[in-house]
Amino acid sequence: MPPKQQRESVPTPTTTSSRGNNAPPAGIVPNRLKIIQLLGCLAVVAAWLLGRGGSGGSSSSHIASKDAFHRGTFPSHITLSDNQLIVPMPLPIHTRFRQLSVVRAKSVLPSSPPETSETQSRSAYAQLARTQRMPVLMNETLADQWTARKEWDLRSGNLTKTLKQVKVYRQSQNRRFFTTFHDNKPMEPLLATKRWQDYNAQVAVAPSVVLKDNTDGVFLYFTSAIDLLKERETLLRDLQGLEQLQVSDEGRVSNLWIGRRGIVTSTHYDATFNFFVQLRGRKRFTLLPPSTSMYLYPCLHPHYGHAQVNISSLNPQAELVNFPGFARAEVYTAELGPGDMLYLPPFWFHQVETLEPDSLSVNAWSDAPEYSVMLDVYSMPVPFESHWSQTGTVFAAMLLISKLVEDVHAQHSLHWFAPAPAADTAAPVARFMAMLVEQRYRRLYASGEMLQNATLYSQVEGTCASVLTASHIQTSATLLYRQLLEWDTGLSSPDVLNGELDPARLASAVAALSNAFGKIADSAIRTTLFMNYIEHLVNAVLGAASVHPFFVNCFLLVQ
Repeated sequence: MPPKQQRESVPTPTTTSSRGNNAPPAGIVPNRLKIIQLLGCLAVVAAWLLGRGGSGGSSSSHIASKDAFHRGTFPSHITLSDNQLIVPMPLPIHTRFRQLSVVRAKSVLPSSPPETSETQSRSAYAQLARTQRMPVLMNETLADQWTARKEWDLRSGNLTKTLKQVKVYRQSQNRRFFTTFHDNKPMEPLLATKRWQDYNAQVAVAPSVVLKDNTDGVFLYFTSAIDLLKERETLLRDLQGLEQLQVSDEGRVSNLWIGRRGIVTSTHYDATFNFFVQLRGRKRFTLLPPSTSMYLYPCLHPHYGHAQVNISSLNPQAELVNFPGFARAEVYTAELGPGDMLYLPPFWFHQVETLEPDSLSVNAWSDAPEYSVMLDVYSMPVPFESHWSQTGTVFAAMLLISKLVEDVHAQHSLHWFAPAPAADTAAPVARFMAMLVEQRYRRLYASGEMLQNATLYSQVEGTCASVLTASHIQTSATLLYRQLLEWDTGLSSPDVLNGELDPARLASAVAALSNAFGKIADSAIRTTLFMNYIEHLVNAVLGAASVHPFFVNCFLLVQ
Protein backbone atom coordinates (compact mmCIF):
# COMPACT_ATOMS: atom_id res chain seq x y z
CA MET A 1 0.00 0.00 0.00
CA PRO A 2 1.28 3.48 -0.69
CA PRO A 3 2.59 5.64 2.07
CA LYS A 4 0.28 7.92 3.89
CA GLN A 5 1.17 11.57 3.93
CA GLN A 6 4.01 11.74 6.44
CA ARG A 7 2.44 14.95 7.76
CA GLU A 8 5.74 16.50 8.67
CA SER A 9 6.06 20.24 8.37
CA VAL A 10 8.78 21.74 6.25
CA PRO A 11 11.15 23.33 8.75
CA THR A 12 12.01 26.87 7.85
CA PRO A 13 14.43 28.34 10.37
CA THR A 14 12.78 31.07 12.34
CA THR A 15 15.22 33.92 12.51
CA THR A 16 14.97 35.82 15.75
CA SER A 17 16.42 39.23 16.33
CA SER A 18 18.59 39.55 19.41
CA ARG A 19 18.38 43.36 19.39
CA GLY A 20 15.39 45.33 20.69
CA ASN A 21 12.83 42.57 20.43
CA ASN A 22 11.27 41.26 23.60
CA ALA A 23 8.60 39.24 21.80
CA PRO A 24 8.96 35.48 22.02
CA PRO A 25 10.66 34.00 18.96
CA ALA A 26 8.40 32.69 16.27
CA GLY A 27 8.56 29.02 15.50
CA ILE A 28 7.93 26.92 12.50
CA VAL A 29 4.26 26.32 13.19
CA PRO A 30 2.48 24.62 10.30
CA ASN A 31 -1.14 25.27 9.53
CA ARG A 32 -3.24 22.22 10.31
CA LEU A 33 -2.82 20.01 7.39
CA LYS A 34 -5.91 19.78 5.29
CA ILE A 35 -6.71 16.80 3.13
CA ILE A 36 -7.99 18.09 -0.19
CA GLN A 37 -8.24 14.80 -1.95
CA LEU A 38 -7.42 11.15 -1.50
CA LEU A 39 -8.00 9.35 -4.76
CA GLY A 40 -5.66 7.24 -6.78
CA CYS A 41 -4.18 4.02 -7.87
CA LEU A 42 -2.18 2.56 -5.04
CA ALA A 43 -1.85 6.00 -3.54
CA VAL A 44 -3.42 8.35 -1.12
CA VAL A 45 -3.54 11.75 -2.70
CA ALA A 46 -3.25 14.28 0.07
CA ALA A 47 -2.37 17.93 0.03
CA TRP A 48 -1.24 19.77 3.05
CA LEU A 49 -0.63 23.47 3.31
CA LEU A 50 2.41 23.98 5.48
CA GLY A 51 3.49 27.32 6.75
CA ARG A 52 5.26 29.16 9.50
CA GLY A 53 3.87 31.66 11.93
CA GLY A 54 5.62 34.86 12.93
CA SER A 55 5.43 37.07 15.98
CA GLY A 56 6.52 40.47 17.11
CA GLY A 57 9.44 41.94 15.22
CA SER A 58 11.18 38.68 14.48
CA SER A 59 12.80 38.39 11.11
CA SER A 60 10.66 35.72 9.55
CA SER A 61 9.16 34.69 6.28
CA HIS A 62 6.33 32.42 5.31
CA ILE A 63 7.00 29.43 3.11
CA ALA A 64 3.98 27.56 1.82
CA SER A 65 4.37 24.03 0.58
CA LYS A 66 2.14 21.11 -0.11
CA ASP A 67 2.78 17.42 -0.39
CA ALA A 68 0.37 15.40 -2.47
CA PHE A 69 0.92 11.69 -2.59
CA HIS A 70 0.39 9.95 -5.89
CA ARG A 71 1.10 6.44 -6.93
CA GLY A 72 3.49 6.13 -9.80
CA THR A 73 5.39 3.78 -12.01
CA PHE A 74 8.43 1.81 -11.03
CA PRO A 75 10.81 -0.15 -13.28
CA SER A 76 9.08 -3.48 -13.74
CA HIS A 77 10.75 -6.84 -13.39
CA ILE A 78 7.94 -8.88 -14.85
CA THR A 79 7.03 -10.16 -18.24
CA LEU A 80 3.64 -11.40 -19.29
CA SER A 81 3.23 -14.82 -20.84
CA ASP A 82 1.36 -15.29 -24.08
CA ASN A 83 -1.92 -15.84 -22.24
CA GLN A 84 -1.27 -12.80 -20.03
CA LEU A 85 -0.90 -14.74 -16.79
CA ILE A 86 1.01 -12.92 -14.10
CA VAL A 87 4.49 -14.21 -13.43
CA PRO A 88 4.88 -14.72 -9.65
CA MET A 89 6.99 -12.23 -7.77
CA PRO A 90 10.54 -13.34 -7.06
CA LEU A 91 11.38 -13.69 -3.41
CA PRO A 92 13.06 -10.66 -1.84
CA ILE A 93 16.85 -10.71 -2.01
CA HIS A 94 17.32 -11.59 1.63
CA THR A 95 16.79 -15.15 2.76
CA ARG A 96 16.31 -14.79 6.54
CA PHE A 97 12.52 -14.82 6.64
CA ARG A 98 10.11 -15.08 9.51
CA GLN A 99 6.53 -15.90 8.61
CA LEU A 100 3.95 -14.27 10.86
CA SER A 101 1.43 -16.76 12.19
CA VAL A 102 -2.23 -15.85 12.48
CA VAL A 103 -3.44 -15.53 16.06
CA ARG A 104 -6.87 -14.97 17.49
CA ALA A 105 -7.50 -11.34 18.26
CA LYS A 106 -8.67 -12.10 21.78
CA SER A 107 -5.29 -13.66 22.55
CA VAL A 108 -3.43 -10.40 21.94
CA LEU A 109 -5.99 -7.72 22.72
CA PRO A 110 -6.40 -6.67 26.36
CA SER A 111 -9.79 -7.12 27.93
CA SER A 112 -12.29 -4.38 27.26
CA PRO A 113 -13.01 -2.04 30.17
CA PRO A 114 -16.03 -2.89 32.30
CA GLU A 115 -17.96 0.21 31.19
CA THR A 116 -18.22 -1.03 27.60
CA SER A 117 -20.17 -3.95 26.29
CA GLU A 118 -17.98 -4.29 23.21
CA THR A 119 -15.78 -7.35 23.12
CA GLN A 120 -13.18 -5.51 21.04
CA SER A 121 -13.19 -1.84 21.94
CA ARG A 122 -11.15 1.03 20.59
CA SER A 123 -9.31 1.17 23.90
CA ALA A 124 -8.23 -2.46 23.48
CA TYR A 125 -6.79 -1.81 20.02
CA ALA A 126 -5.23 1.43 21.27
CA GLN A 127 -3.50 -0.40 24.10
CA LEU A 128 -2.17 -2.95 21.62
CA ALA A 129 -0.79 -0.09 19.52
CA ARG A 130 0.78 1.65 22.53
CA THR A 131 2.51 -1.46 23.80
CA GLN A 132 3.36 -3.37 20.62
CA ARG A 133 5.83 -2.21 18.01
CA MET A 134 5.95 -5.57 16.23
CA PRO A 135 3.41 -6.51 13.52
CA VAL A 136 0.54 -8.75 14.58
CA LEU A 137 -1.55 -10.85 12.18
CA MET A 138 -5.02 -11.58 13.64
CA ASN A 139 -8.28 -13.27 12.82
CA GLU A 140 -11.61 -13.42 14.64
CA THR A 141 -11.58 -9.64 14.86
CA LEU A 142 -14.38 -7.09 14.89
CA ALA A 143 -14.29 -7.20 11.07
CA ASP A 144 -16.09 -10.55 11.16
CA GLN A 145 -19.27 -8.68 12.12
CA TRP A 146 -19.16 -6.23 9.24
CA THR A 147 -21.74 -6.43 6.50
CA ALA A 148 -18.89 -5.66 4.12
CA ARG A 149 -17.10 -8.81 5.20
CA LYS A 150 -20.11 -10.92 4.33
CA GLU A 151 -21.69 -9.20 1.33
CA TRP A 152 -19.22 -7.01 -0.55
CA ASP A 153 -18.34 -8.39 -3.97
CA LEU A 154 -16.86 -6.54 -6.91
CA ARG A 155 -18.24 -8.91 -9.55
CA SER A 156 -21.80 -8.69 -8.30
CA GLY A 157 -23.71 -7.79 -5.17
CA ASN A 158 -24.30 -4.61 -3.22
CA LEU A 159 -20.86 -3.02 -3.62
CA THR A 160 -21.18 -2.82 -7.40
CA LYS A 161 -24.54 -1.13 -6.89
CA THR A 162 -23.04 1.36 -4.43
CA LEU A 163 -19.86 2.24 -6.34
CA LYS A 164 -20.82 3.02 -9.91
CA GLN A 165 -17.52 4.56 -10.96
CA VAL A 166 -14.12 5.12 -9.41
CA LYS A 167 -11.24 7.35 -10.42
CA VAL A 168 -8.02 5.36 -10.64
CA TYR A 169 -4.45 5.78 -11.74
CA ARG A 170 -3.50 3.86 -14.83
CA GLN A 171 -0.20 2.03 -14.58
CA SER A 172 1.57 1.82 -17.93
CA GLN A 173 2.01 -1.47 -19.73
CA ASN A 174 3.91 -4.26 -17.97
CA ARG A 175 4.64 -2.12 -14.94
CA ARG A 176 3.09 -3.38 -11.77
CA PHE A 177 5.32 -1.65 -9.18
CA PHE A 178 3.73 1.47 -7.76
CA THR A 179 5.79 4.15 -6.05
CA THR A 180 4.47 7.35 -4.52
CA PHE A 181 5.53 10.60 -6.17
CA HIS A 182 5.01 13.41 -3.65
CA ASP A 183 3.83 16.69 -5.06
CA ASN A 184 6.03 19.80 -4.95
CA LYS A 185 8.95 18.30 -3.06
CA PRO A 186 11.97 20.65 -3.19
CA MET A 187 14.19 18.24 -5.13
CA GLU A 188 11.71 17.58 -7.93
CA PRO A 189 13.41 20.11 -10.26
CA LEU A 190 16.70 18.26 -9.76
CA LEU A 191 15.43 14.95 -11.15
CA ALA A 192 17.15 13.95 -14.38
CA THR A 193 14.28 12.00 -15.95
CA LYS A 194 11.37 11.44 -13.54
CA ARG A 195 8.50 13.89 -13.80
CA TRP A 196 5.30 14.38 -11.82
CA GLN A 197 3.08 13.77 -14.84
CA ASP A 198 4.72 10.39 -15.48
CA TYR A 199 3.18 9.10 -12.25
CA ASN A 200 -0.34 10.49 -12.43
CA ALA A 201 -2.31 9.32 -15.45
CA GLN A 202 -5.93 9.08 -14.33
CA VAL A 203 -8.99 7.35 -15.70
CA ALA A 204 -12.56 6.88 -14.42
CA VAL A 205 -13.86 3.31 -14.65
CA ALA A 206 -16.36 0.93 -13.11
CA PRO A 207 -14.87 -0.97 -10.14
CA SER A 208 -15.06 -4.29 -12.01
CA VAL A 209 -12.73 -2.89 -14.69
CA VAL A 210 -9.99 -2.51 -12.06
CA LEU A 211 -9.99 -6.30 -11.69
CA LYS A 212 -9.93 -7.12 -15.38
CA ASP A 213 -6.89 -8.91 -16.79
CA ASN A 214 -6.53 -6.55 -19.72
CA THR A 215 -4.92 -7.97 -22.81
CA ASP A 216 -2.60 -4.97 -23.07
CA GLY A 217 -1.10 -5.69 -19.64
CA VAL A 218 -2.20 -2.37 -18.13
CA PHE A 219 -2.51 -2.34 -14.34
CA LEU A 220 -5.15 -0.30 -12.55
CA TYR A 221 -5.52 0.24 -8.83
CA PHE A 222 -7.96 2.21 -6.76
CA THR A 223 -7.78 3.65 -3.28
CA SER A 224 -9.56 6.50 -1.61
CA ALA A 225 -10.24 7.84 1.81
CA ILE A 226 -13.78 6.66 2.46
CA ASP A 227 -14.80 10.05 3.84
CA LEU A 228 -14.09 11.63 0.44
CA LEU A 229 -16.41 9.32 -1.47
CA LYS A 230 -19.97 10.44 -2.08
CA GLU A 231 -21.03 6.92 -1.11
CA ARG A 232 -19.37 7.25 2.29
CA GLU A 233 -22.50 6.81 4.40
CA THR A 234 -23.46 3.54 2.73
CA LEU A 235 -19.90 2.22 2.85
CA LEU A 236 -19.38 3.12 6.50
CA ARG A 237 -22.70 1.55 7.44
CA ASP A 238 -21.34 -1.74 6.07
CA LEU A 239 -18.11 -1.19 8.03
CA GLN A 240 -19.72 -0.40 11.36
CA GLY A 241 -17.02 -0.18 14.02
CA LEU A 242 -14.14 0.59 11.63
CA GLU A 243 -13.48 3.74 13.65
CA GLN A 244 -12.49 1.53 16.59
CA LEU A 245 -9.25 0.88 14.70
CA GLN A 246 -8.31 4.58 14.62
CA VAL A 247 -6.45 4.38 17.89
CA SER A 248 -5.20 7.96 18.24
CA ASP A 249 -7.16 11.19 18.02
CA GLU A 250 -5.19 12.86 15.22
CA GLY A 251 -4.74 11.97 11.56
CA ARG A 252 -7.69 9.59 11.49
CA VAL A 253 -8.26 8.27 7.95
CA SER A 254 -9.94 5.10 6.69
CA ASN A 255 -9.33 3.90 3.15
CA LEU A 256 -10.82 1.54 0.60
CA TRP A 257 -8.51 -0.49 -1.69
CA ILE A 258 -9.41 -2.35 -4.88
CA GLY A 259 -6.89 -4.17 -7.04
CA ARG A 260 -6.10 -7.27 -9.04
CA ARG A 261 -3.43 -9.92 -8.97
CA GLY A 262 0.11 -8.76 -9.68
CA ILE A 263 -0.01 -5.23 -8.27
CA VAL A 264 2.97 -4.45 -6.01
CA THR A 265 3.51 -1.40 -3.84
CA SER A 266 7.19 -0.51 -3.50
CA THR A 267 8.80 -0.65 -0.06
CA HIS A 268 8.04 2.36 2.13
CA TYR A 269 7.14 3.38 5.66
CA ASP A 270 4.18 5.27 7.12
CA ALA A 271 4.22 7.43 10.25
CA THR A 272 0.91 6.01 11.45
CA PHE A 273 -0.71 3.19 13.35
CA ASN A 274 -2.17 1.00 10.62
CA PHE A 275 -4.86 -1.65 11.00
CA PHE A 276 -5.32 -3.33 7.62
CA VAL A 277 -8.25 -5.69 6.96
CA GLN A 278 -8.48 -8.00 3.95
CA LEU A 279 -12.11 -8.49 2.84
CA ARG A 280 -11.66 -10.41 -0.43
CA GLY A 281 -8.68 -12.08 -2.08
CA ARG A 282 -5.18 -12.38 -0.66
CA LYS A 283 -2.23 -10.03 -0.16
CA ARG A 284 1.34 -10.60 0.95
CA PHE A 285 3.11 -8.04 3.11
CA THR A 286 6.92 -8.14 3.23
CA LEU A 287 7.90 -6.36 6.44
CA LEU A 288 11.16 -4.96 7.76
CA PRO A 289 11.73 -3.17 11.09
CA PRO A 290 12.62 0.54 11.31
CA SER A 291 16.24 -0.33 12.14
CA THR A 292 16.79 -1.82 8.66
CA SER A 293 19.26 -0.07 6.37
CA MET A 294 16.84 0.68 3.51
CA TYR A 295 18.75 3.60 1.93
CA LEU A 296 15.74 5.89 2.00
CA TYR A 297 15.23 8.59 -0.57
CA PRO A 298 15.97 12.05 0.84
CA CYS A 299 12.96 13.55 2.58
CA LEU A 300 13.15 16.41 0.05
CA HIS A 301 12.77 13.94 -2.85
CA PRO A 302 9.39 13.12 -4.46
CA HIS A 303 9.86 9.47 -3.37
CA TYR A 304 10.17 10.55 0.27
CA GLY A 305 9.38 7.63 2.58
CA HIS A 306 10.34 4.99 0.02
CA ALA A 307 13.38 2.73 0.03
CA GLN A 308 15.97 2.90 -2.72
CA VAL A 309 16.63 -0.82 -2.16
CA ASN A 310 14.56 -3.03 -4.46
CA ILE A 311 13.90 -6.01 -2.21
CA SER A 312 12.48 -8.00 -5.14
CA SER A 313 15.40 -7.46 -7.49
CA LEU A 314 16.12 -10.22 -10.00
CA ASN A 315 19.80 -9.35 -9.59
CA PRO A 316 20.24 -9.50 -5.81
CA GLN A 317 24.02 -9.52 -5.85
CA ALA A 318 24.13 -6.24 -7.77
CA GLU A 319 21.55 -4.82 -5.39
CA LEU A 320 23.71 -5.71 -2.40
CA VAL A 321 26.75 -4.14 -4.07
CA ASN A 322 24.79 -0.89 -4.35
CA PHE A 323 23.28 -1.19 -0.88
CA PRO A 324 25.63 -3.29 1.26
CA GLY A 325 23.99 -2.31 4.54
CA PHE A 326 20.86 -4.24 3.54
CA ALA A 327 22.76 -7.52 3.87
CA ARG A 328 21.99 -7.47 7.61
CA ALA A 329 18.23 -7.12 7.11
CA GLU A 330 15.70 -9.19 9.00
CA VAL A 331 12.59 -9.85 6.93
CA TYR A 332 9.09 -10.86 7.99
CA THR A 333 6.23 -11.88 5.73
CA ALA A 334 2.49 -11.89 6.41
CA GLU A 335 -0.06 -13.34 4.02
CA LEU A 336 -3.58 -12.03 4.53
CA GLY A 337 -6.70 -13.88 3.46
CA PRO A 338 -10.36 -12.86 3.78
CA GLY A 339 -11.11 -11.74 7.32
CA ASP A 340 -7.49 -11.35 8.40
CA MET A 341 -6.30 -8.15 10.05
CA LEU A 342 -2.70 -6.95 10.13
CA TYR A 343 -1.58 -4.47 12.74
CA LEU A 344 1.36 -2.64 11.18
CA PRO A 345 3.26 -0.42 13.64
CA PRO A 346 4.50 3.04 12.63
CA PHE A 347 7.72 3.28 10.60
CA TRP A 348 7.83 -0.40 9.67
CA PHE A 349 8.87 -0.82 6.04
CA HIS A 350 6.45 -2.80 3.92
CA GLN A 351 6.06 -4.00 0.36
CA VAL A 352 2.59 -5.27 -0.56
CA GLU A 353 1.65 -7.67 -3.36
CA THR A 354 -1.85 -8.65 -4.48
CA LEU A 355 -1.94 -12.41 -4.98
CA GLU A 356 -5.42 -13.23 -6.31
CA PRO A 357 -7.57 -11.85 -9.17
CA ASP A 358 -9.92 -9.93 -6.87
CA SER A 359 -8.62 -7.98 -3.89
CA LEU A 360 -10.74 -5.78 -1.65
CA SER A 361 -9.34 -4.23 1.52
CA VAL A 362 -9.90 -1.45 4.02
CA ASN A 363 -7.55 0.07 6.55
CA ALA A 364 -7.55 2.60 9.35
CA TRP A 365 -4.73 5.08 9.92
CA SER A 366 -4.12 7.37 12.89
CA ASP A 367 -1.08 9.39 13.87
CA ALA A 368 1.79 7.88 15.81
CA PRO A 369 3.09 9.87 18.81
CA GLU A 370 6.28 10.68 16.89
CA TYR A 371 4.23 13.02 14.72
CA SER A 372 3.34 15.35 17.59
CA VAL A 373 6.99 15.31 18.67
CA MET A 374 8.05 16.44 15.21
CA LEU A 375 5.45 19.20 15.23
CA ASP A 376 7.16 20.48 18.35
CA VAL A 377 10.58 20.14 16.75
CA TYR A 378 9.59 22.10 13.69
CA SER A 379 8.00 24.83 15.81
CA MET A 380 11.31 25.57 17.54
CA PRO A 381 13.32 28.57 16.36
CA VAL A 382 16.91 28.32 15.24
CA PRO A 383 19.29 31.16 16.18
CA PHE A 384 19.82 32.55 12.68
CA GLU A 385 19.37 36.14 11.54
CA SER A 386 17.83 36.99 8.18
CA HIS A 387 20.40 39.72 7.46
CA TRP A 388 23.41 37.38 7.69
CA SER A 389 25.42 36.76 4.57
CA GLN A 390 25.40 33.32 2.99
CA THR A 391 28.87 32.74 4.41
CA GLY A 392 27.66 33.57 7.90
CA THR A 393 24.58 31.41 7.56
CA VAL A 394 26.64 28.46 6.30
CA PHE A 395 28.96 28.79 9.29
CA ALA A 396 26.00 28.95 11.68
CA ALA A 397 24.46 25.87 10.05
CA MET A 398 27.73 23.96 10.42
CA LEU A 399 27.91 24.89 14.09
CA LEU A 400 24.29 24.04 14.82
CA ILE A 401 24.39 20.68 13.02
CA SER A 402 27.70 19.67 14.61
CA LYS A 403 26.62 20.52 18.13
CA LEU A 404 23.14 19.03 17.67
CA VAL A 405 24.45 15.71 16.34
CA GLU A 406 26.94 15.53 19.18
CA ASP A 407 24.29 16.25 21.81
CA VAL A 408 21.62 13.90 20.44
CA HIS A 409 24.21 11.12 20.22
CA ALA A 410 25.54 11.76 23.73
CA GLN A 411 22.19 12.25 25.46
CA HIS A 412 19.88 9.88 23.59
CA SER A 413 21.95 7.78 21.13
CA LEU A 414 21.76 7.51 17.36
CA HIS A 415 21.16 4.36 15.37
CA TRP A 416 23.94 3.50 12.93
CA PHE A 417 22.31 2.01 9.86
CA ALA A 418 25.65 0.62 8.73
CA PRO A 419 28.44 -0.67 10.98
CA ALA A 420 31.52 1.49 11.36
CA PRO A 421 34.88 0.17 10.12
CA ALA A 422 36.83 -1.69 12.78
CA ALA A 423 39.39 1.09 13.04
CA ASP A 424 36.87 3.93 12.92
CA THR A 425 37.61 6.62 15.49
CA ALA A 426 35.67 9.42 13.81
CA ALA A 427 33.70 11.86 15.89
CA PRO A 428 29.96 11.12 15.97
CA VAL A 429 29.22 14.12 13.76
CA ALA A 430 31.67 12.88 11.12
CA ARG A 431 30.18 9.41 11.18
CA PHE A 432 26.61 10.71 11.14
CA MET A 433 27.18 13.01 8.17
CA ALA A 434 28.97 10.22 6.28
CA MET A 435 26.02 7.91 7.00
CA LEU A 436 23.51 10.50 5.83
CA VAL A 437 25.30 10.98 2.52
CA GLU A 438 25.83 7.24 2.02
CA GLN A 439 22.30 6.20 2.94
CA ARG A 440 20.37 8.82 0.99
CA TYR A 441 22.48 10.60 -1.60
CA ARG A 442 25.44 8.62 -2.91
CA ARG A 443 23.62 6.33 -5.31
CA LEU A 444 21.20 9.00 -6.56
CA TYR A 445 24.05 11.25 -7.68
CA ALA A 446 26.41 8.49 -8.77
CA SER A 447 23.73 6.97 -11.02
CA GLY A 448 22.81 10.28 -12.61
CA GLU A 449 19.24 10.14 -11.29
CA MET A 450 19.86 13.56 -9.73
CA LEU A 451 21.26 16.47 -11.70
CA GLN A 452 24.50 18.06 -10.54
CA ASN A 453 25.27 21.69 -11.27
CA ALA A 454 29.06 21.94 -11.43
CA THR A 455 28.98 25.70 -11.02
CA LEU A 456 26.83 25.46 -7.90
CA TYR A 457 29.06 22.77 -6.39
CA SER A 458 32.06 25.03 -7.00
CA GLN A 459 30.28 27.98 -5.41
CA VAL A 460 29.30 26.02 -2.31
CA GLU A 461 32.82 24.62 -2.04
CA GLY A 462 34.18 28.17 -2.20
CA THR A 463 31.71 29.36 0.44
CA CYS A 464 32.66 26.52 2.77
CA ALA A 465 36.35 27.25 2.27
CA SER A 466 35.74 30.94 3.04
CA VAL A 467 33.83 30.00 6.19
CA LEU A 468 36.63 27.83 7.51
CA THR A 469 39.33 30.34 6.62
CA ALA A 470 37.52 33.33 8.10
CA SER A 471 36.74 31.40 11.27
CA HIS A 472 40.33 30.19 11.63
CA ILE A 473 39.19 26.59 11.48
CA GLN A 474 41.78 24.20 10.13
CA THR A 475 40.41 22.01 7.38
CA SER A 476 42.01 18.73 8.32
CA ALA A 477 39.46 16.04 9.03
CA THR A 478 40.98 15.52 12.46
CA LEU A 479 40.50 19.10 13.60
CA LEU A 480 37.36 20.21 11.77
CA TYR A 481 34.74 18.70 14.05
CA ARG A 482 36.62 19.35 17.27
CA GLN A 483 36.97 23.03 16.40
CA LEU A 484 33.31 23.33 15.44
CA LEU A 485 32.25 21.72 18.70
CA GLU A 486 34.61 23.90 20.73
CA TRP A 487 33.95 27.14 18.84
CA ASP A 488 32.23 28.81 21.79
CA THR A 489 35.19 28.06 24.08
CA GLY A 490 37.46 30.31 22.07
CA LEU A 491 39.37 27.71 20.07
CA SER A 492 38.36 29.49 16.90
CA SER A 493 37.12 33.03 16.53
CA PRO A 494 33.65 33.58 15.00
CA ASP A 495 34.92 36.36 12.74
CA VAL A 496 32.64 35.37 9.90
CA LEU A 497 29.58 36.41 11.93
CA ASN A 498 31.17 39.50 13.53
CA GLY A 499 30.25 38.15 16.93
CA GLU A 500 26.52 38.09 16.17
CA LEU A 501 25.96 34.44 16.97
CA ASP A 502 25.42 34.31 20.70
CA PRO A 503 26.81 31.06 22.17
CA ALA A 504 24.05 31.05 24.77
CA ARG A 505 21.34 31.22 22.09
CA LEU A 506 23.03 28.45 20.16
CA ALA A 507 23.33 26.27 23.27
CA SER A 508 19.68 26.89 24.14
CA ALA A 509 18.51 25.91 20.66
CA VAL A 510 20.64 22.74 20.70
CA ALA A 511 19.34 21.72 24.12
CA ALA A 512 15.69 22.27 23.20
CA LEU A 513 15.97 20.35 19.93
CA SER A 514 17.95 17.52 21.50
CA ASN A 515 15.45 17.16 24.35
CA ALA A 516 12.60 16.96 21.85
CA PHE A 517 14.31 14.22 19.83
CA GLY A 518 14.90 12.40 23.10
CA LYS A 519 11.14 11.94 23.45
CA ILE A 520 11.25 9.49 20.53
CA ALA A 521 11.88 6.16 22.24
CA ASP A 522 13.11 4.07 19.31
CA SER A 523 16.66 5.05 18.30
CA ALA A 524 16.20 4.01 14.65
CA ILE A 525 13.02 6.10 14.27
CA ARG A 526 14.71 8.95 16.11
CA THR A 527 17.65 8.82 13.69
CA THR A 528 15.43 8.66 10.59
CA LEU A 529 13.45 11.72 11.70
CA PHE A 530 16.65 13.48 12.77
CA MET A 531 18.09 12.97 9.28
CA ASN A 532 14.89 14.44 7.86
CA TYR A 533 15.27 17.49 10.09
CA ILE A 534 18.89 18.09 9.06
CA GLU A 535 17.92 17.91 5.38
CA HIS A 536 15.02 20.31 5.87
CA LEU A 537 17.22 22.70 7.83
CA VAL A 538 19.85 22.95 5.08
CA ASN A 539 17.17 23.25 2.42
CA ALA A 540 15.56 26.11 4.34
CA VAL A 541 18.74 28.15 4.60
CA LEU A 542 20.49 27.25 1.31
CA GLY A 543 17.93 25.67 -1.02
CA ALA A 544 17.44 22.10 -2.23
CA ALA A 545 20.13 22.24 -4.92
CA SER A 546 22.74 23.11 -2.28
CA VAL A 547 21.92 20.34 0.20
CA HIS A 548 24.21 17.68 -1.26
CA PRO A 549 27.05 20.14 -2.06
CA PHE A 550 26.82 21.44 1.52
CA PHE A 551 27.06 17.95 3.02
CA VAL A 552 29.94 17.06 0.72
CA ASN A 553 32.03 20.22 0.91
CA CYS A 554 31.28 21.84 4.24
CA PHE A 555 31.78 18.68 6.25
CA LEU A 556 34.63 17.35 4.10
CA LEU A 557 33.23 13.85 4.10
CA VAL A 558 33.37 13.01 0.41
CA GLN A 559 35.66 14.43 -2.23
